[in-house]
Amino acid sequence: MLRSLVGSEMCIRDRLAAQAGRNLDHAKEDTGTMAAKTAALEQELVEATKMGAGGEEVVGIKERLEAKLEEAEHGLSLEKDAHAEVEQAKAAKKAVTEEAARANKGLAGEQTVVAQIRELQQEVRAQVFKIKALQLQKRLALEDKLRFKTESEMEDRVQTAMRDVGLDPVGGLW
Repeated sequence: MLRSLVGSEMCIRDRLAAQAGRNLDHAKEDTGTMAAKTAALEQELVEATKMGAGGEEVVGIKERLEAKLEEAEHGLSLEKDAHAEVEQAKAAKKAVTEEAARANKGLAGEQTVVAQIRELQQEVRAQVFKIKALQLQKRLALEDKLRFKTESEMEDRVQTAMRDVGLDPVGGLW
């Protein structure tokens, strides 16, 4: 689940970084276009002034130049904002990459713990079988001891009974 979340965050981050990069490219392009248009209007104003153009014509050129300068300032502002977005996207990418590394490290640790648990489970199963085998051996030893004791007691009783009736327990008759 953690990998899915990190992967999802990485997709979002990559999409945002790509959009921020496109915004920066467009802003730079617009700024370049505005700078060229402004330079052309400045040149036009200089030429019109040299040629002794009328006040109305110079005022018109100045107004267009001021409008273009405002557009250029706006374009620079957009470029600055786009550059800030790119930096934010880079910071987000770094943060997500670090989080992914931490998540992977955590998953590796979890996998190690799971492997250790499985090993312990196998050891427990082996110990259970050993305990059962020891219990069985103990039971068999107790049964052998009991059988031997019972056989000894039976043999003693038989000999006592034979003596009681006057028979030689070793030879058969007295």
